[in-house]
Amino acid sequence: MTEFSKLFKDFANIKAGVIGDVMLNPGRHRVEKLGQELRLSPKEFEMLRYLMEHAGRPVPHNRLLTSIWGSEYGNEREYLRVLISQLRKKVEDDPARPTYILTESHIGYRFREA
Repeated sequence: MTEFSKLFKDFANIKAGVIGDVMLNPGRHRVEKLGQELRLSPKEFEMLRYLMEHAGRPVPHNRLLTSIWGSEYGNEREYLRVLISQLRKKVEDDPARPTYILTESHIGYRFREA
């Protein structure tokens, strides 16, 4: 078995995570809300995955930027605002009053606790 096939096999066996009505399955690269699949871009998926992995804890702006885009984007907060806005439109019932992806003023964002 090659290193790539071993890595792919391990990645495919990662368990899904559920918080509220949102289910994220990294192995299948799928997100569902109330049983309906949400169509996310690769960046939206990675952002949601990162936030859900750190659910209940605020994640600073620069950590989100460097984790999703790379170290050279650590100060590009507008990229983050746009991506979070797009993600909220897909995940939240009312994006203007989010219950999943929460803003931590002057810090970053937090996904609600399970």
